[in-house]
Amino acid sequence: MYVSAEESISEGESKTLIQEDDGYNRICESSTVRSNSKGSSVTRCRTTWHPPMDRYFIDLMLDQARRGNQIEGVFRKQAWTEMVNLFNAKFESNFDVDVLKNRYKSLRRQFNAIKSILRSDGFAWDNERQMVTADNNVWQDYIKVT
Repeated sequence: MYVSAEESISEGESKTLIQEDDGYNRICESSTVRSNSKGSSVTRCRTTWHPPMDRYFIDLMLDQARRGNQIEGVFRKQAWTEMVNLFNAKFESNFDVDVLKNRYKSLRRQFNAIKSILRSDGFAWDNERQMVTADNNVWQDYIKVT
């Protein structure tokens, strides 16, 4: 792992772009939090997800669901543990369960948004390009409404 850039955001805060050995990026923000004149440092990192990471994670979730490790849309604790271990081994990363759970929530929001758009007249799914398609006037009308 190596740090490729660091920039100061404001007093007491900095942002660091970290590139992992596997070529995937994480952006970490450090800030000093002052409470009752005592300062403590907080660091939060955001992972840049790439299509191979998403595809593998989706495959892991599908496998867990097929094996019965998802009940009423909720993965069992053992399923999350196994997915984290397999994902970290594949991408030589050190993510915890919260990183994968957050990505799951993000992917689910994207899925629901696409599903909602596809229920609207004029929109279709292009399987070859893996994207929603529509005429320009349909998109413009949709944008006006939302």
